Amino acid sequence: MSAFGSGRPPGAFYLEVTPLGWRLMGFYALVFGCVALFDGSGAGVSAEELRAQELFGLAEAPPSLPFWHALLLHPPGGPAALIPGSAGFQFWQPFTAPFVYPPGSFANLALAFIGFAFFAAPVERFYGPRRFLVFWAICSLGAGLGGFLFGPLLQPAGVHFGCGPVVLAVVLVHCLITPEAMVTFFLMLPVRMKWIAGGLALWVLIKALAMTSPLGTGNAAGGYELGAVLTGYLWFRYGEGMLARRRRRKKAGELLKVVLQEVEGNGDSSDPTYH
Repeated sequence: MSAFGSGRPPGAFYLEVTPLGWRLMGFYALVFGCVALFDGSGAGVSAEELRAQELFGLAEAPPSLPFWHALLLHPPGGPAALIPGSAGFQFWQPFTAPFVYPPGSFANLALAFIGFAFFAAPVERFYGPRRFLVFWAICSLGAGLGGFLFGPLLQPAGVHFGCGPVVLAVVLVHCLITPEAMVTFFLMLPVRMKWIAGGLALWVLIKALAMTSPLGTGNAAGGYELGAVLTGYLWFRYGEGMLARRRRRKKAGELLKVVLQEVEGNGDSSDPTYH
């Protein structure tokens, strides 16, 4: 069976959400709603405004920043540490940032949901629900580590948040599942999936290495996205193989334990042997 489901040709992208997909999107929507509901600032701050404030101090920080500010990823050494009341970098941020959207970033969340709805279902069928959740968690951690490591090195550090980079990793794996399949852009341009994957990887790499825009918002998330996409690719190529080898070693160990128990049991038997 094709990873894209029976009866569906791989030459097009389909809008489809699985039950697990609905739960994942519901989780992100719930977190976004809770952050907006308990936001102490009284007004939403867009992603662009937040990055601009932290990069160049274009607006004064409130005396007491809301709690969600400490959940976003502020790479060490970034200008966020210079803002009065800013939490700066905290050790938990690489783990929490991929799951949090600040108030005012609804457009970012909606774009992530659209990408998820088009590309996640085939990847979930390829892995299975449990292994897909593992893949999602690994890519989320990769995004956090990428923002932590690459952000200060490759471009001025900016605040990072959300699952957008993880969705890019899902898109990459979606294309790598059937690399020779053809899709049609603009109803006239056929392109193989592997070239889409290569173009996506190149775009993310260039975005991470490029200089930021004058406002500091153009490529501020480059390292954050690079971490997720690179982690997703490495897990797709090697992660499942490592898990499979671990499962085989575990089964071999269990089998050896049973055999040894049988041998020891036969050795301790006091029943007479007849010839």
